[in-house]
Amino acid sequence: MEEAVLAADPGAEFELSAEWLVSRSFVFGALPRGAVLSRALRFEADGAISGYSHANETRWRIEDGKLHILTESGQPSCILTPGKRDGRVSLLGPFINPAEPSLPTDTTHYIEEKVVDPEIEVMSFDLFDTLVARRCFDPLDIFRAVERKSGVVGFARARHEVEMRMFGRRLYGFDDIYAQLLVETGWPERLVQKLKMMELAEEWDNLFPIGETVALVRPRDLIISDMYLPFDFVRKIVEEKCGLQGRPIHLSNYGKHFGVIWPLLLPNHEIVRHFGDNPHADVASPGRHGIQSQHVTISQWAHGERVLLELGLRPYAEAIREARLKAYDDDPKVRAVQTAQLQINLPLLTIGSLYLAAKSQEWDADTLLMCSRDCNLWERLLRLLLQRSARSPRVRYIRTSRKLFYSGAAEYEAYFQLHMGERNYLVDLVGTGQSPSRFLQTLGDFERVRPLLLVGEPAIDQFEGRTVESLTKQDFVPVRLILEALNLSLDGTATSAVFADHAIEIVQAPNEFSPTVKELIAAMRRVFLGAVDTVAETTEAPIPANLSVETLRQAANAIFALIPHHFEGVRPIVDEVLHNLK
Repeated sequence: MEEAVLAADPGAEFELSAEWLVSRSFVFGALPRGAVLSRALRFEADGAISGYSHANETRWRIEDGKLHILTESGQPSCILTPGKRDGRVSLLGPFINPAEPSLPTDTTHYIEEKVVDPEIEVMSFDLFDTLVARRCFDPLDIFRAVERKSGVVGFARARHEVEMRMFGRRLYGFDDIYAQLLVETGWPERLVQKLKMMELAEEWDNLFPIGETVALVRPRDLIISDMYLPFDFVRKIVEEKCGLQGRPIHLSNYGKHFGVIWPLLLPNHEIVRHFGDNPHADVASPGRHGIQSQHVTISQWAHGERVLLELGLRPYAEAIREARLKAYDDDPKVRAVQTAQLQINLPLLTIGSLYLAAKSQEWDADTLLMCSRDCNLWERLLRLLLQRSARSPRVRYIRTSRKLFYSGAAEYEAYFQLHMGERNYLVDLVGTGQSPSRFLQTLGDFERVRPLLLVGEPAIDQFEGRTVESLTKQDFVPVRLILEALNLSLDGTATSAVFADHAIEIVQAPNEFSPTVKELIAAMRRVFLGAVDTVAETTEAPIPANLSVETLRQAANAIFALIPHHFEGVRPIVDEVLHNLK
């Protein structure tokens, strides 16, 4: 590369233009040391530089036929003269030190037009926490699970310490770890072999694909992992967990960590971007070899999951994280509403379920009457979580609407009372509580039925002389709109109650939403109910019984802080909700 650039003819006829510059990709390097700083440098139409990140090279302009590279403050850090060699354009110029612009430097920068060979242009991907994640989040929990299931006290500590004594000092693999564990512990060989098999099985059961990054991998792309696990096991992860058959896999202890993998790959592969979660091995290391990187942080805890962690609900936070990472849709509108479901609605309704459990125990309620349609998702989650509480009231999903509450119909009163227990909370997601309170006043059953909201209007504490209980009170319009949007049902609104053939039937109007919004509602429901299934499958942990209502209220308020970040993503549904209210 150095020889080619120096041999370029500055006098060769070539007129540098912005149109030409922004239409191509370039290799960017420094002489005389020959360092490649970027293999995918681009000049954007707005004057920005992409594909390389440094304060000395942030913007560009063309002046007097030369390319001026500018610092953050707008000073030139290099003025490059164009030339041609073998039909390819190179630009060459001395580096100008922004701190001492009058003093010459011994560094020359070059930018060479990149000719892409599609046969060798690839992206590369880290594996763990980039393409797959562990359900348990902390890798050491794999060892703890093996210790718990095997009954071998001290296994987790011994297994970790043996590997840490090898790390950075020698090349090692899975077999080497267990050979050393056998020597250091003196445990029977049969036991160590059993623990070895259990670790692999536990690792496999914990792994699941990260949909968003798996979807980026193309047929020729590379999987690069610094991992001690056996190659065949890693191949099985890539092909069976991720569904990525036939991808080249490069497995080593320290290939990325010490940067030794890149010189081995670059002669045969034009790596245009590397994706990975580790700031050193996946960002700094490829960067030193001119490879642009994408720092992948998606496997870390999301805000709503951290709120649940702080409540002591780690198994539930892990299950929601798993559902979030698995969920991926090519349609950005679907992806936006599904993300809001998993980062706002599911954590919030988990907190609301704990609130209902606490209130039921406080009042000795035996029945929770969940109002349609807003509670259609909450009811499914609530049934699951109350099975894990110290006291589990009945959960009944009943057809409700303002029209029914205000109807004064004997048929509806009969329907409602058939679902009641001895002590009941009439639960709704969000509202003022006026229509259920007026209905209960007419029914004369305030002593047996209390209205309760997850989110109430700040100005409403009582109605018809009765307290309207709520976990939290919020600025009503934006919160109500987004919560109603995230909890929409594909059912129509309940309009009347009819007694026919010795039974009470609730008549429902056709669903009022457009086909486009119905598709978004269906997508939201799929991801929410899939997450509930994940909670059911992956944890049997009881819900805490010692959390105060104030603690739960603070947690709910922390979730509401996310609403502004997701409002635009849910706007297509919100707009139609508003239209239907007119």
